[in-house]
Order: sequence, then structure tokens, then C-alpha cells
Amino acid sequence: MRHGRLQRVLIVAADSLLAPGVLEQLGAQRRLKFEGQPVGLTPGEAGVCLLLELESSARKRNAPPQARLAGVATAQEENHRESGSTTTGTGLAKCIHQVLDLLPEPASFGGDIYADLNGEEWRAREWGYASVRIEQRMKAPEVHVPCAHVGDTGAASGALGICMALHALARGHARAGHALVLSSSERGQVGSVCLGAP
Repeated sequence: MRHGRLQRVLIVAADSLLAPGVLEQLGAQRRLKFEGQPVGLTPGEAGVCLLLELESSARKRNAPPQARLAGVATAQEENHRESGSTTTGTGLAKCIHQVLDLLPEPASFGGDIYADLNGEEWRAREWGYASVRIEQRMKAPEVHVPCAHVGDTGAASGALGICMALHALARGHARAGHALVLSSSERGQVGSVCLGAP
């Protein structure tokens, strides 16, 4: 899209942690939240479809944009869940800094954050350490946790966070003109997307 070869891209994400085999595996790894184990994930599922389109293309077909993509960044968390090491949140903090640097007022962010926190200790620790590393750039943002409503949606969680941010921006429910969507994987891939009001 950046080089003009595409005008629009359809992004589809779907995942389910409710399949019997997946539930058995998560149970065997003691990753599920249940009575007597308050730390863990609640499995969920989601399907998401997003249309990413150049502004000029949307204008040609008189399609009102829901939001604009203000920035995207990815990084690698070296001390991830599957490494056996304790996370330090450096990868997540790095991609948040990169996205915030793209904003018109990069010094502070006071909008909404949609994080894929799911009740597992490693994700909470990663977010906690990342929060300390970015706190100088935060201006009392509101953190939303979609997993609290629909459970952990696995690979669809980032796209689901984007949909929730789009809804808030389009309906005027967002606290500021920008929303930040964060996503982390068990193998250390982390990402950050910043959406702005249209």
C-alpha cells in the first residue's frame, strides 16, 4: 500500500481456545483460571474482519473512514514466556515508544489503551515492566482489557482490540483523539498499533 501497488487490504483474524484439545493442553499446563487458581486465562474465541484502505481510495467511493492508522511497530521480547526467563517488558516498551514517536504530540499519551492482558501472570508482568519504561510518556491513559469480556481470543486478540478502539473512536467514546492497541505472543513477538480519529 505504501508503494501504491494496493489500494485496500482485507485483514481476517480468527481463533478459538475453546476446542477440546486446546482446553486439555491449557489445563495440563495449569494456564486456566478456575476455582482455587485465580491466576490464569479464561478461554474465548473471536473472528474479526478489517478493511485497511488508502484515504484516496476511500474518498473515491465516498466511504467515510472509521479511523486513520497513525502508526504501527513490532519488536521482539527476548525474555518471553516460552524462554523460561522472566520478562522485562523491553520489547513491548520499545514498540510503544516507536508508535508514540509518530504522533503529532509525541511527548505524552492520554488516550485509550487496549491491551491483551488475559489473567496470566507473565502478561501482567510484561505490561507492568513496560508501563514503568513508558510512564514518562503517559498522561493517565485508560487501559481496556477485552479479555475480561470475551475471554482470551488467541491470535485474534490484536484485531479484536483494533475493532474495539475503532468503535470508540467512531462513536466519540474515546478519551482522546488516539487509541493504542497492544499485542504480545508467548514466543515474544509484540506489536503496537496507534489509531487516530478520522
